[in-house]
Amino acid sequence: MHSLATPSVITPITPRVGLGSLARRITSLVVLAMMMWTGWKLNATYQLTGSITSTAFLVATSLAIVYRIVNPIGWALVLHGLGHRVAVLPTTKLWLHAESRRWLPGGIWGYTSRAVGAKRIGVPVATATASMLLELLITILAALAVGGIGLVFHWQEFSTFVAEVSGGSGLNQRQIISAGVAIMLLIPVGYATRGLLQRKLNSLAEKIACLRATQWRIKCLTWALIYFLVMGCLNGLINLTMVSALAPAATVPPIAMIAATGIAWIVGFLAFFSPGGLVVREATLAALLLPWLPYDVGFSLAVLSRFAQLIAEWVGMLVVLAHRDSE
Repeated sequence: MHSLATPSVITPITPRVGLGSLARRITSLVVLAMMMWTGWKLNATYQLTGSITSTAFLVATSLAIVYRIVNPIGWALVLHGLGHRVAVLPTTKLWLHAESRRWLPGGIWGYTSRAVGAKRIGVPVATATASMLLELLITILAALAVGGIGLVFHWQEFSTFVAEVSGGSGLNQRQIISAGVAIMLLIPVGYATRGLLQRKLNSLAEKIACLRATQWRIKCLTWALIYFLVMGCLNGLINLTMVSALAPAATVPPIAMIAATGIAWIVGFLAFFSPGGLVVREATLAALLLPWLPYDVGFSLAVLSRFAQLIAEWVGMLVVLAHRDSE
């Protein structure tokens, strides 16, 4: 005969945060802190307090937040073009989370985090790696397209400006010496960052190898290009909205602003020695807008735009953290 065992008391298990989850939360807090510190430095260096309290900056920042939140849809379209239809919400969450990792030292964590995390949305690492390169190439193509359209519509202004700078009004001795010093300074910078360039080239070679082994759907990738063209226009309109915060009387044609924003982005991207194209992108945008804005106003506009993008990144990161905590 079997005796009845005395029922044991079930002790409720208290949920514990795993080490991996804890590490991710600490990393996210570090990223948020770095964003806030960068914003504080921008404000302290360029005295943005008066401009960031304006209505124009509020509207532009709201547009920047929208831009940030919907930008990952472009990556989803690229993945669809590589044969992987993914849900927009988890893809957006992964993109925003991975992009925030760009702030960590090393410059590789954004791409690495997205490639590894892509498995959670049903995309192999190799395909995710290929998609990031294709996403970048399409983004560059879209930026070149909007830049080229702007040059066509405003060729006279841009060509006059280039002629004045390069020779129409003549380069004086001081300008030649300044240009020579700048070039001489770039040589040691390039030498010091040769390791970073080599790592970027190796990473690019790996992504190209993955891209060659992937089948493309041209129709879906065409929609991705159209989407990034729209996003390029929106990015330019964000800068256009901010003009009234710095120079209410100034008028910059929308197509010219969109073109200048796209070209400045490309130049900043190619400046591998500058984290995120910082200063290089701002200086390029200010130079391109000289036919319509004084250089100091154009540079302040570019810095203000960077500050708005920083806020948008911060909001996007908070959205990701809030969504994760609610799961």
